[in-house]
Amino acid sequence: MFEGVNNLIRYLGFTGAVMLLASFLDDDDYVSPFAGLSYKEFLLARAKGANAGMVRIGGKWIPLRYLPIINIPLSAIMSARQARAKGNEGIAGYLGGLSSSLLETPGIKESYEFLSKKITNIASSKDLKSTTDAMGFKSNDFFDWIKVRIMPSVISYDLYNAVVPKDAKYDFLGREIEATGFLGFKDDKTNDILLEFNRLNSSNNMPTVSAPKGDYEASEVASLQRQYADEVRILIDSIDYSAMDDSEKKDEIDKLRRTIILDPLKELDELNNLK
Repeated sequence: MFEGVNNLIRYLGFTGAVMLLASFLDDDDYVSPFAGLSYKEFLLARAKGANAGMVRIGGKWIPLRYLPIINIPLSAIMSARQARAKGNEGIAGYLGGLSSSLLETPGIKESYEFLSKKITNIASSKDLKSTTDAMGFKSNDFFDWIKVRIMPSVISYDLYNAVVPKDAKYDFLGREIEATGFLGFKDDKTNDILLEFNRLNSSNNMPTVSAPKGDYEASEVASLQRQYADEVRILIDSIDYSAMDDSEKKDEIDKLRRTIILDPLKELDELNNLK
């Protein structure tokens, strides 16, 4: 991979190499790094067999780190394309992809994490008054500065890492999630359901893909999710479905999730409570 990228840059130049590779990729061949990924999009990526910060090449999901130098501008271009597909500003998508990739860059990532933790430690200090006074802040002013300038970026990055179900055994279609090997390459698991969910996501009508809330056996939930996947596949192939607009399609898919997954789990809870 490194040799191939180096040869591309050598013969086509930096910009030419980025544009050539981007031209071979479809919009859904790219998964943004964590900082630029919504929770729903992350779960959709996991169902495809991918993780955050990957591109799909030759039926394999490949971490962006294997495309040195060109990974950051490639992320920016792909994010811009995905933003335009959703009807959003392309330049906003470009800058979002650029920023999220920069945050994953060795050195920048470590500096970012160090600074955010350092500021958090200062803010939680037992002797906060003397600490903030030494920094030239009054205590109240310091908290205002933290809220406005620091906390939004810390939350968007660190909180997301906290809620990502890294140890989840099954995806939202009930299929077992394969562990990432040493190299980080993963087989593509995209199917007709995920293609439709991705299309609905482009029109901001992504169906619910989060795991049911509650203390349930993973295998039990996965069995219901597989039934749900079978019914969704039947639904999206139907004539009635093709006549619906995207918001109606989202509602119908969510209705299936409620009927096939949530209602049986609710009945199970009620049964357990009676016992």
